[in-house]
Amino acid sequence: MDGETVADLAALETKFAGDADGARVPIRYFPIHDPRQDQVAVITVDRTWFQMQLCVRDPQTLEGEGRWPCSLSPAPPELERTQGPIGSTTLDAEGPRVARKLASSLVKVEFDVPYRTEGVGGAHFAGAGLIIDAEAGLVVADRDTVPISLGDLQLVFGGSLRVPAEIVYVHPLHNLVVLRYDPALIGDTPVTSAPLRPTKVESGDDLWLVGLSSSHKVVSRRTEAGRIDPLYLSPPSRPVFRDTNLEVIDVTESIPSIGGVLTDRRGRVVALWASFVSHSGGGRDSFFRG
Repeated sequence: MDGETVADLAALETKFAGDADGARVPIRYFPIHDPRQDQVAVITVDRTWFQMQLCVRDPQTLEGEGRWPCSLSPAPPELERTQGPIGSTTLDAEGPRVARKLASSLVKVEFDVPYRTEGVGGAHFAGAGLIIDAEAGLVVADRDTVPISLGDLQLVFGGSLRVPAEIVYVHPLHNLVVLRYDPALIGDTPVTSAPLRPTKVESGDDLWLVGLSSSHKVVSRRTEAGRIDPLYLSPPSRPVFRDTNLEVIDVTESIPSIGGVLTDRRGRVVALWASFVSHSGGGRDSFFRG
């Protein structure tokens, strides 16, 4: 753990106790079912939502079945927050001019939920966000990426620079959230506010779909607006957010992505390429529309 050998559970507790809340720590481990296969990962230490404690089985309780009385672990140290940027990165993209233009306005959004409130069906969410105000650090995304306001939010720029962010606004009726990051944290990273087109889209209009892949790459495809219809989502079996009273844009050709935008040929954004959730048939399906 963090380059040091951990001999037993007590040593593991001591090691974790020395890491501040929010610290990112590299670990090497192996799955129980395959002890010969080492794996490497980076974990984020969480001392905000859940207490860290050590539990030891007491065989003298519950007629020999044993309980697990717990004692709190030592409090973590304060996370040292350096002044100035966390780092900088580039936002280069290959492909058509429209994709290169929008690359500096797209960012990956990662959201972790500690408690599954409000009918949320998962614990980790990821999608694309659009920078609408680079000076203020404002980003918009869909509610399939950030479904509720309770959780830990991070933005990833250029696939390499990760910064914390906060939720400014969750729209109560529609599939939209507004996020904010501190522009000082990204240094000289060349982000730009996305240009928006004030006129509406009509069926048959030539469009570009520009988005992010799961591997942080900017992807794009030339397409055109298909049907523009009112959105209908089946009523869910449990109380959960469901968008209504909204017209959405389908496209004739799409490309696999985690989200993005629809633009005109000049690179002006006409709609978010957003993920919508349907709970028909008791299951959970998602699909993209503009």
